[in-house]
Amino acid sequence: MSKLEKSVDTSLSFDNLYRNLHKGFGQIKDHRRSNSRYSLQDILSAGFAMFSLKSPSLLNFSLRSQQEDKNIMDVYQINKLCSDTQMREVLDKVEADKVRSLFSKVIEQVKKSDFFTSYHYFKQMVVVSIDGVEHFSSRKVHCKHCLKKEHKTGEVTYSHAMLAAVMVHADKREVVPLAAEPILQQDGCEKNDCERNAAKRLVKHLKESYPKLKALLVEDALYANGPHIEQILGANYHYLIGVKPDSHKALFKQVTSRRQSNQHCFVENKITHQFYWESNLPLSSSQSHIRVNFLRYQQKDIQGNLLKEFTWITDIELRKNNVLLLAKAARSRWKIENETFNTLKNQGYHFEHNYGHGQDQLSTVLAYLMLLAFTIDQIQQGACQTFRAIHASLKTKAKMWESLRAVFKLLPCFSMQQAWQHVAFMYQIQLE
Repeated sequence: MSKLEKSVDTSLSFDNLYRNLHKGFGQIKDHRRSNSRYSLQDILSAGFAMFSLKSPSLLNFSLRSQQEDKNIMDVYQINKLCSDTQMREVLDKVEADKVRSLFSKVIEQVKKSDFFTSYHYFKQMVVVSIDGVEHFSSRKVHCKHCLKKEHKTGEVTYSHAMLAAVMVHADKREVVPLAAEPILQQDGCEKNDCERNAAKRLVKHLKESYPKLKALLVEDALYANGPHIEQILGANYHYLIGVKPDSHKALFKQVTSRRQSNQHCFVENKITHQFYWESNLPLSSSQSHIRVNFLRYQQKDIQGNLLKEFTWITDIELRKNNVLLLAKAARSRWKIENETFNTLKNQGYHFEHNYGHGQDQLSTVLAYLMLLAFTIDQIQQGACQTFRAIHASLKTKAKMWESLRAVFKLLPCFSMQQAWQHVAFMYQIQLE
């Protein structure tokens, strides 16, 4: 067993991480009367349990066996389980920001371990990928917070979305969400404006939640604008942002006029990797006071045909000995889509299913609870020996979640560790 696996198996097990999160649920102020039958802590814990167990719907979660009820109450430290209707009604009035604050509570616990330091990538910085995702869409159900898209037919699509900030590493599959910012109707109806306004709040929230975090933000071309870059630098973060010739014409014109003397090239597996960079360029003709460093990366085959090309801007000084490392960091931005959003949509989390919309905060609160469950799962996948051994044997996440739910229905479980041990026994998986 490696040092990393051993440390996480003891200090960052699901049960230890959840114990801290459960305490956080209890610190969220209850908006109801003090004599309510179900505590807010129990209701939030039940919502988290639903996503932790990958129940496909709130109705499905509410149809439980007696053994399942007892296991959920024991593992997730719940005194009383409420109905699906009560859960929706109560969570609709919970302050979503209070639930979001629990991400930093989880990460603070993780930061004390070798697991977190294994994500240090460049000069002890962690790479944070930022991107937006839609998590609710309907042509009938809507609330005052919904974004609206009008179609040529006259129909309107209502949706909820959020901008997520996820810690990634070029050499790791696992990603760790740090925060998410709702994209709301108040931001306006233009998608770009919505995401840009949400980005302002997200960077501010990241700095407030993780004041000592050394971060390299990687983003797509939508965020390559002066105000956003100034905010990033003001927060003492660094950036790697994609740029495109059609949206940054003045910048690319400056690049073309240079001698292209800063170059680095190497061949690997019959593929030529070509780097070219320029320093201290004005971002645009109207924002000449904002100076950026430009990096181009190309892949070519043995005949010299262009296979791939990427272009970025950064505040980091570019040199021959760091361009490959930075290009890998920039390309790891896709992990927020491939390893985060696609996993949530296609590997048992039912991200795009409507668990409940409500009229106020429900959709956002449920999205946060799902993302919190995903965060703890990713920590287990990245470093927990038991989780990894079962995953390796069962091959797919869907099979793991299906087996876990079966255990909860039939066998006594006093902890998640015991539940996974039951799963391992069922399939004769050897655990160290």
